[in-house]
Amino acid sequence: MSYAIIQEPNETDSLLAHELAPHFPALAQFESTKALKSSPLYARLRPEIERVLSSLVQENFAPAQRQHTMIHAQAIRATAWNIERGKRLPSIMRVLNDHPVLRASDVLLLTELDYGMARTENRFVARELARALQMNYAFAPCYLALNKGSGIESEVAGANTLALHGNALLSRYPLQRAHAIALPNGKDKMRGKEKRLGAQRAVIADVAHPAGLFRAVSLHLDAHSTQRHRARQMRLVLDHLARLTPQLPVVIGGDGSEGLQEPGHLLGHVGGERAEQVLLVGEVQVEGAVRGAGHLDDVVDPCRVVPAALLNDAGIVGAAMATGSGVAPDTSGATGTRS
Repeated sequence: MSYAIIQEPNETDSLLAHELAPHFPALAQFESTKALKSSPLYARLRPEIERVLSSLVQENFAPAQRQHTMIHAQAIRATAWNIERGKRLPSIMRVLNDHPVLRASDVLLLTELDYGMARTENRFVARELARALQMNYAFAPCYLALNKGSGIESEVAGANTLALHGNALLSRYPLQRAHAIALPNGKDKMRGKEKRLGAQRAVIADVAHPAGLFRAVSLHLDAHSTQRHRARQMRLVLDHLARLTPQLPVVIGGDGSEGLQEPGHLLGHVGGERAEQVLLVGEVQVEGAVRGAGHLDDVVDPCRVVPAALLNDAGIVGAAMATGSGVAPDTSGATGTRS
């Protein structure tokens, strides 16, 4: 298995850079992925397309040495959030910097981040967030967009540059063995007005937290699919995690497209005994943040704080996962807790 190589900014740019944009109009003419992949054009471009969509970039913006309090040593805070391309990036940064709970997050499990899309001013959303928050990050592109997007996104000014869209994992602490795995599509991404190449990818990394090493996963289950298909995607993730060494406690978060709304049912259905080492973090709801709410206390609705299991085997005691505003409950004495 290949893992991400930590890149300097200019090297990261070159890793995801490509010259595919002139071919987007011709590629977008195909009505199905099968027809596209049968074409001479795709055969010629396939090596470059696969190179870009199998890449994972990682950079470190967190201070080499952080000041740790006793709370940091005894608890982990993880926030999962679909930031909807990063279209309102200044507001997202403001909330993650200023909200009393979210700003204390050790790990951000973020989904739907653009890089080189006109709808987000061709920004590299993951890097800008990580730099502003002084966090390390790993970003995996999932899709190569052949047009500007859906709805009003298709009418924005300018053209896509790199046209990438993916998922990311941000951490205040070092990320080790970062990599990504592809999840099968539940719908042909070439059918419809928004045409894309690629598939959802789960971003996985080990987090060297002061309390102990644990594994974090940021993923987006397929919105255009059935619950059975999303369960299949989750099963693939859990099977992959079961093969990794060393075995570590796992935190999974992201956008489940309803698949993560019932974590006990989903993990119990597809995970079996594997689910005992897994904590699922539900997605935070921050509607006020993207609509310019005046009071940060109002932006997280509802308040959700998910207690984690005691992770004694990893030396992590009293872990707490925060996905909303409020105070994390005392989890001392809890074992195998999942929400």
